[in-house]
Amino acid sequence: MTSSKSDGDWGEVFNDQILVTAILERLLYHATSVNIEGDGYGRREMKAGLLGRKGKPRAELKEEEVGGTEV
Repeated sequence: MTSSKSDGDWGEVFNDQILVTAILERLLYHATSVNIEGDGYGRREMKAGLLGRKGKPRAELKEEEVGGTEV
């Protein structure tokens, strides 16, 4: 199981800290928890402006190809 939320943040998601504590306790009882810090590939590509692009980069498109709006 993977998540970008820490154990303490799940109480906000379900609005019930007691329920979340019970669920996490059962999930993590025999589990090995590995905390990885830093940006993943998708976030790095998004920051670099590479994610979701097909064809020419936006900077190379003519105004009529973009739809006439300024970026």
